Amino acid sequence: MDKETTMPTSAAPRKPRAHPFPPIQENAIFQAVPPAAPVQNGVLHLRIVYTLGPGNTVPPDGNIPYDYDAQLSGVYNLPSGDIADFTDKVRTGALLGLPAITFQNTSEAGQPGEPRVPWLSMARYVVYSIVKDGAVEFRTSMDAAATDDTTPGEYYHLTHVLKLGGTIPGNDLSTVPRTASDKCYVIYFRTACPSAKGSLSPPVPDRFNLHVVVHQNNGVDVDAVIDPDIKNTGHPPPQLTSGG
Repeated sequence: MDKETTMPTSAAPRKPRAHPFPPIQENAIFQAVPPAAPVQNGVLHLRIVYTLGPGNTVPPDGNIPYDYDAQLSGVYNLPSGDIADFTDKVRTGALLGLPAITFQNTSEAGQPGEPRVPWLSMARYVVYSIVKDGAVEFRTSMDAAATDDTTPGEYYHLTHVLKLGGTIPGNDLSTVPRTASDKCYVIYFRTACPSAKGSLSPPVPDRFNLHVVVHQNNGVDVDAVIDPDIKNTGHPPPQLTSGG
């Protein structure tokens, strides 16, 4: 077992997300960096704790309930200013040694039984990671992330970080040779800020589909989706109470 797996690999059962399915109208997170790409201001790291059914089964709607690991989720500075250095620390389980802004101060409370909604107050990298327990990994046959955002350039530079090191850019997955051991538990993309929806009053969340593969105990692999929201507002989230 990887040394980073010191937290539970599943959360207490949670009710499904409030927004209805079928899934979002997906738009790709492209590789192209906009000509006026913003200066990055650190990393919003979102560590996903998921819930599967008995035998690692997926809910009938294909959407996996989840929450965030409050210990490892939050805003970080880039070590040496390098996203590769940061994702290597995520990949190898060395993230605990880095100071982070507490996750409570980077998100707002959701509905009861739902995860918090992370806020982007400035342009950052967004890194999603999942526990390397072998049951769930990010899809590498196609892009592992898509967004419902329709404004070009608000989310870009999607990158898949392989367990053994190295990266695969989004939109080029089918051309990169890999072995069965090249699992993917970390992905990231860059953001402009605020987004068009995040600029509304009140801000509307940008939704994402994170595509994963679930290895069920019966030997059948199933494609599934983790469906988070981000409020890309360009200003800090509201002050939360201790019970928020």
